[in-house]
Amino acid sequence: MTVGIKHVYFWYSEGSGFDKKKGIFGKVGKMCNLTCAGWLEDGTAVAAGTNGSIYLWDKNVCSKQVPITKGNAAIHTMRIVDNQIICGGWD
Repeated sequence: MTVGIKHVYFWYSEGSGFDKKKGIFGKVGKMCNLTCAGWLEDGTAVAAGTNGSIYLWDKNVCSKQVPITKGNAAIHTMRIVDNQIICGGWD
């Protein structure tokens, strides 16, 4: 998975190359700039945004948006330890 300015891409191994699929926010999540990404133990992809939300993904479709910072402060760093999401920003 790669993230950046208003995009998220999921990369799947296809033979000798890779197939790129765009992340679909749908009605579950509001698109924003994404700053970092990781995976939970069950394979759920996780991305953090500049709007203070964590996004959970089922394959390339956003399954949940969880606002977690005060005043929508951007999340600048994220790490997953023992299946727990730890993140930080200016707040």
